[in-house]
Amino acid sequence: MNIDLDAGQFSLDDAENILQMIYQTYHDRPVDPIGRKDFIPLLTKFGFRGLVYVLDAVVHSREMDDRVRDELRALWLAHLGREPSKDEQSKHQRMLLFLRSAGEKELISKIDLAERLRQQADRLIHDGSPKEAQKLLDEAISVGIPSWHVWHAHGLALFRQNRFEEAVFSYL
Repeated sequence: MNIDLDAGQFSLDDAENILQMIYQTYHDRPVDPIGRKDFIPLLTKFGFRGLVYVLDAVVHSREMDDRVRDELRALWLAHLGREPSKDEQSKHQRMLLFLRSAGEKELISKIDLAERLRQQADRLIHDGSPKEAQKLLDEAISVGIPSWHVWHAHGLALFRQNRFEEAVFSYL
């Protein structure tokens, strides 16, 4: 389905299809009667402007907040062995919200990548190659979801290079 950004209105069929895709993507379920009653008129009467409103309403709904909070907590427990702090939750909840359909897989792959890079870096640090280890750890940090293990290894790699002031910031 192609959505015209200039569309002033959507047909009833297009509105139904758009709403179904939104609900499937963000809620993993069919549209309920209340959603249909509230959102179909907006899509049919206001077209793309209505779509923007509907997306905002769905993404910022209580259902989404609860679901994303629960998914993020489960990811953190499974991969980091603890619940996310409030800062971590607010930072990463937005990513999971907007990557809804693939968000969990995206986060898991980022966490796993950071961990694999850390393990490689640990071997390099142990073998006396802190500069190469730091490069891997910089990559792990840039992935966006480094654990405290990654930050610790990063600080250690910098410390082993006598870059003490920079190392301190990895431990903060």
